[in-house]
Amino acid sequence: MIEALKNEGLLGVNITLPFKEMAAGICASLSDISKLSGVVNVLRYDKEGVIGNNTDGEAAIGALKVLHPLAGSSMLIFGSGGAARAIAFAAAIEASHIMIVNRTEARGQALVEDLRRRTGVKATFYALSDVSMSANLLHYIFESSSHIVNATSCGMRGNPQKCVVPPELLKECLSKLNYRVFLDAVFNPLQTQFLEVATATNHLTVDGLEMLINQAALAVAFWLKETPRHPPKSCRTVALAALRQN
Repeated sequence: MIEALKNEGLLGVNITLPFKEMAAGICASLSDISKLSGVVNVLRYDKEGVIGNNTDGEAAIGALKVLHPLAGSSMLIFGSGGAARAIAFAAAIEASHIMIVNRTEARGQALVEDLRRRTGVKATFYALSDVSMSANLLHYIFESSSHIVNATSCGMRGNPQKCVVPPELLKECLSKLNYRVFLDAVFNPLQTQFLEVATATNHLTVDGLEMLINQAALAVAFWLKETPRHPPKSCRTVALAALRQN
């Protein structure tokens, strides 16, 4: 399929879940961030072959930093898939500590070990089953984080699990904390339960659409071999209109 699309005259394509890790294996070469993370979400067709890059991490970090600096801070990430890996490795450039919460222990531990080995950042794993059952543990990891990211598909339209942790437990923990920044990579629906609870408890939130818009700008720059530019505010208006039609 990748070669067939190239023959259609395309400059490149975007890759979405669950193929972001698989896509890295078909590339002739990878960008630095894709080499580190092992994840690709955008391909460019060049004379030397297919070039893989990842914009998830830079897009998410850019959206978060608008609200609060990342340098020297701690980040909590739910998930260990392609988006989570990309965000974690991008965050490792500035953050001092990255915490990973994941349902599958083997994948979560593997991400933590990769982060430690490849970047030197302090990284810690917590099992989602433990976090979801303990208000004390959930409160501890939130208290230890300044930036919290849901990089799972929980909350996505069509997914029966609406929140990565029980909303009542989430509200109980967040009501005791001040000034955390929350990002949900899900953009449909725009306001997930994860963000709704964070907003209701007076925390700062960034929806997945901001990350998506940043991704689009970075992908276009990659395809055209240009320096990325910050997307204009009109992009959000257009994107919102498209979402409302679906």
